[in-house]
Amino acid sequence: MKAAILYCSNKGTTEKLAQKISRDFSAPMVKVEPEEAYGSFFAAVARVAKEKRAQVSAAVKTEVPDLKEYDTVFVGYPIWYGTVPAFMKEFLGRCDLQGKTVIPFATSSATHMRGSLPDLESACEGALIRYPFNYSVLSRDDYGSWKEQVGGLDI
Repeated sequence: MKAAILYCSNKGTTEKLAQKISRDFSAPMVKVEPEEAYGSFFAAVARVAKEKRAQVSAAVKTEVPDLKEYDTVFVGYPIWYGTVPAFMKEFLGRCDLQGKTVIPFATSSATHMRGSLPDLESACEGALIRYPFNYSVLSRDDYGSWKEQVGGLDI
């Protein structure tokens, strides 16, 4: 199996985790970026709240990659307002993930990623979501154990 990584990161925490996964699983990374950066923590929170109320998503400047040669796609994101950032959901919806295994990893200060999984599943239509990894300040999954589980996929 071959794996790739799609991720978004506003302040670098998710990116650092994506880099670690990339090294451990020899997977190329694609950073998904909005056309207009979200800025500081407080600016990002205000903007995300506004987008959520208006039910809109930021435009994405990252081109959708050709994922035909990959069986597994790691998907990384920070938890924003309890879920996957809207621009990331929109981007994932444009990717052909049909029949692929999607392995999510999320970062946050306190929120667990389990609440984001239904949104992720709807964005990754036709994919099998497995082995979610949560990295938050209050509740960190064990990376070593997770890596062993995922490594069993023969990536």
